[in-house]
Amino acid sequence: MTSPIGIEQSALRTPRSAAFAGMIFALLTLASLVTVHFALPHVPADSADLLTTSPQRELLLIGLSLIPFAAVAFLWFVGVVRDRIGDREDRFFSTVFLGSGLLFVAVLLVGEAVTAGMVMNLKPSDAATAAVAPDWWAATRNISTELLEAALQMAGVFTTATATLLWRTRAAPRWLTLSGTVLSVLLLFALYLTQWIGLLFPAWIFALSLYILIVARRDPDRSMI
Repeated sequence: MTSPIGIEQSALRTPRSAAFAGMIFALLTLASLVTVHFALPHVPADSADLLTTSPQRELLLIGLSLIPFAAVAFLWFVGVVRDRIGDREDRFFSTVFLGSGLLFVAVLLVGEAVTAGMVMNLKPSDAATAAVAPDWWAATRNISTELLEAALQMAGVFTTATATLLWRTRAAPRWLTLSGTVLSVLLLFALYLTQWIGLLFPAWIFALSLYILIVARRDPDRSMI
């Protein structure tokens, strides 16, 4: 028979688990996106040495290697949040919240695999070839870019469901739900203007996770999400 103390301890640890997982996801994703943006040249002919002999190549691969760990932390965050929703979760939000979260992770991992394969396929001995015929690079880069945009749009759908859920359950302050709504619109429609908007998603997850952690420490008995 499960003791009441064990149940209480599990309930208290849940929001903190969500907070720490969300923060880890946010930090890893921010580091990865910034690293990839600055380390990946648009055309190898412009800076072939960056992909062959420069340490920036290794920095790029390190940035890409952070994405799987960020995906694991995000899945943990989604699972813990759903656990806290419990009986208040209806079928519609269950489908949108979980489905968009899983699609975001899946597309993000595929984009990471395509980009990493693109970089590792260019060997140091291929520098001259890459500078002369970068057609394969442009095509693969376009694919990885489209995958990243699709992942961030799924993140916009996830943010919409999360912000709406927070608003309906009054589990977060209004500024957090309103900022999530604005962010979801930007991710869905303004992402084509600049991909820097994508950095706002992990930043919002970090803000939400920080709020969850603060609430859990101040009032452990309060039901969060």
